[in-house]
Amino acid sequence: MKNMDMATPTQDRTERLFKFLQEFTLLKFKPQRTSDNDTLLWLHSLPQEKEVFNAARPPAGRESNPDEWLVIRKPRFHLAPGLPGELQP
Repeated sequence: MKNMDMATPTQDRTERLFKFLQEFTLLKFKPQRTSDNDTLLWLHSLPQEKEVFNAARPPAGRESNPDEWLVIRKPRFHLAPGLPGELQP
């Protein structure tokens, strides 16, 4: 019976190849550790509209969910009024 702790030469070479490929990939793609190119948006700079809720400025009378930091709802649009009679073709 074969000892399972002893790897065959093919298994050993395969493991070393995958380890090499993993480490090579890490060298190719350096992790980004800064956010210099990202856009920073402060919660207090968001517009104060009824469709926008943010935890920095909770509106009075609305219960806040502690899991919600920012909620933006789609605004309801109203139909445009019809043309006055003077502008009708």
